[in-house]
Amino acid sequence: MAARRRHWSVAVAVSLVLAAAAAGLLPQRAVVTVTGADGRPVAARVLPAPGRFELRYRHSYYRVEAAESFVAGPGGGFRLVAVGSPSQAVLDYYGLAGRTHREGGWLRLELRQPQRFERLPLVATGLGRRTLVVGGRAVPLAPPGGEPAHLMIAVERRPWLLTLRAGPGP
Repeated sequence: MAARRRHWSVAVAVSLVLAAAAAGLLPQRAVVTVTGADGRPVAARVLPAPGRFELRYRHSYYRVEAAESFVAGPGGGFRLVAVGSPSQAVLDYYGLAGRTHREGGWLRLELRQPQRFERLPLVATGLGRRTLVVGGRAVPLAPPGGEPAHLMIAVERRPWLLTLRAGPGP
């Protein structure tokens, strides 16, 4: 009899938590997701509190390192807020207005008007070495076989319970 009551109370508790999650009553966390052309998940990482993440790569024309810095929006989506590279030519390539300053051996262009995205398509190749960086941790996105991967980047708000499997953030 006691085992039945315990089983019943666990079932009720789980149901209440799931109902609260579905209703959006639990705290939510921002998660950056990467999916392949077939819609299958490639990576998912919980974003640190400020919601920042980067896409790093080797620029296809200038053949130097570059980074695009993003910030998750409070209601979903994300904004491109800066572009960085050791090369001024890479910053000029983007044709974006903003303020440039030096950070070590890199130049960083802080955009005057950040660009907002709900989703961002990109192609990852072995040559470009596209990498997602969250909280200082890098997740390579280029497939090892050399074939280009057509990917989609998005930021989702998920109940914190559902972010436990999204990979480490910071």
